[in-house]
Amino acid sequence: MRDIFREYAIREGVTLGRVKNDNAVLSFQALKQGFLEGCRPFIGLDGCHLKGPYGGVLLSAVALEANSGIFPLAICICEKETKWSWKWFLNSLKMFLQFPENRHLCFMSDRQKGLVKALQTYYPFG
Repeated sequence: MRDIFREYAIREGVTLGRVKNDNAVLSFQALKQGFLEGCRPFIGLDGCHLKGPYGGVLLSAVALEANSGIFPLAICICEKETKWSWKWFLNSLKMFLQFPENRHLCFMSDRQKGLVKALQTYYPFG
């Protein structure tokens, strides 16, 4: 799976946030800037199973912009939706966004497979 991510990044001219053990986080600097400057302090988290020859799970983080529209932040492609994959994704998201510690974030999720514990680890006041 790592080779697929690298091939896509080279072909499309995209820089992948992190690639580790067949997991990858993808986001763009413009999304970070848009979130920090124009979105509400709200992040929605969810995962969905990928069908097709490669399978896996797509984890996503979205925000709400000023007009209550959905604003994408980042995606993660991993093999399974586990506590470890959520922790890895949330840690990558935290390092990427660099959201000020003195500002609070509100999270919405379906509380699925390790997500609550991962949120408590990386966003204890969220």
